[in-house]
Amino acid sequence: MKRFLLISISNVTENRKLSSRSLKQITIMKEMLVQYAGYHNWANGLLLDLIKSLPETQQRHEVRSSFNSLYSTLLHMLDAENIWWQRMKLQEHVTRPSDSFTGNMKELSNRLMLQS
Repeated sequence: MKRFLLISISNVTENRKLSSRSLKQITIMKEMLVQYAGYHNWANGLLLDLIKSLPETQQRHEVRSSFNSLYSTLLHMLDAENIWWQRMKLQEHVTRPSDSFTGNMKELSNRLMLQS
């Protein structure tokens, strides 16, 4: 995702004659987006490492919450990340990975980190 954002910002700066103020604002925005993406990736990694250290019974244990298990929560995160990415790429129809994903926690964690 970081690469896409950088390319998009680079395209804006290359395709238009910008004032120094506009260029400075774009540079600041670029730095912020890179920091946010880095933090997002770090936080997801930390969360996934903790969840992967739990026994599978705890990973899939049903609880009363927005989602009924840690596995379901991570599946929702994968959907959100993937749909956000599809929208950034201006796809007309978005798909939800959870509609076809049947993997275990390790596979889900790996896919989520690849998407982040």
